[in-house]
Amino acid sequence: MMDRTPNLSTVTSKQSLGTSYAIGSDYFFWSGTSDICTLIRNMTAVDILGEEEPAYVAAMEPPPIVNLTVDCEALSGHTGNWITAIYHLRLAAALGRVDFQFQCSTGMASVETSMLPWFSGYYPAPSNETWPYDLGRPDGNLVCSKKYSRLPLQHLASEMQRDMRRIAVAMLGPREKVVDATDLNLASLAESVPDEFLNRKDIEIDDAAIHFRCGDVFGYTTKTQYGVIQFREYVKRIPKATTKTIGIHTQPFDVSLLRNYDKDAADTCKVVIGIMVNYLQHEYPNATITVRNTQNDTIPLTYARLAMGAQTMTSTSTFGIFPAIGTFGEGFFQPNAKLNKFAANISESVLPNVHTIDGPMMSSPEIAKKGLERTIKFLTERP
Repeated sequence: MMDRTPNLSTVTSKQSLGTSYAIGSDYFFWSGTSDICTLIRNMTAVDILGEEEPAYVAAMEPPPIVNLTVDCEALSGHTGNWITAIYHLRLAAALGRVDFQFQCSTGMASVETSMLPWFSGYYPAPSNETWPYDLGRPDGNLVCSKKYSRLPLQHLASEMQRDMRRIAVAMLGPREKVVDATDLNLASLAESVPDEFLNRKDIEIDDAAIHFRCGDVFGYTTKTQYGVIQFREYVKRIPKATTKTIGIHTQPFDVSLLRNYDKDAADTCKVVIGIMVNYLQHEYPNATITVRNTQNDTIPLTYARLAMGAQTMTSTSTFGIFPAIGTFGEGFFQPNAKLNKFAANISESVLPNVHTIDGPMMSSPEIAKKGLERTIKFLTERP
């Protein structure tokens, strides 16, 4: 049985002098949601996170700190899932009014290929008087739920947007975007990320950026939350008059670059993306359409390009949802009752540039049942 007893120590740093509870990846992700809440309740002596604290908890200065260290290189797959897990831990820590710190055991070694190092940082506990994030204080029972679809991550929507923009601007430069370097805390990234990965003005960005998932979609999974939307949904939302470039971000066609469970979908993905390019080229004859899925199109670079789009679009995906929320332009995502359910609860009063795509979807089991020819007919159907 895995020992979940946290390592107790004292942090001495510029951020905190509080008692530190060092935890690892066993508290990370859905199997650890209730465990991290139990730890925070024990740290603060409360029964339910978010309820009124005893007087001595409010007087805890400095607050204790949950210090998470993981092997970011080992967790380089399932990017969207791990980012979701980080936001969950940040939400639980904030609700419990404890500090949270995250770092990779290998430091910034995987910063070129993995998103996790970009989230390294110290997140102080909010004050006892106010809830500093979106939509009021969340329900502690939901925050501590083991059911992924119940996690109320919409309360950190503005933080997600700020993080995505911060990473994009740090990597690619401001590129005519209106940015506040202080608000985005760009200085801290400049201190930790090697210079060669910052302010890369040579990298092309697109007016419209589309994330198109293939692996779980065409890999004949039984999961109904994955699927495809019709290409005309992109056309409805990408303006023809001002769009000069469209980037399609998808898995590599080179099988040697794929995860094992994405390889079965490689041939189908290449066929569908080719048809998608032709469809969009017909609709945007004067635009340059580029498939961005080579070895040089790393995951952090893909996130940065998506966030820089004037229109950023993703179908159901834990990968694509975060840059769609974080975009400087207009973000569009496919709502789903099982995956990214929190995103549909992001109020337009909080992020007025983030919208749902309410068009029809063909699920992965339907694709497997109907076959490629009928799937393509669905994708390319015109109004």
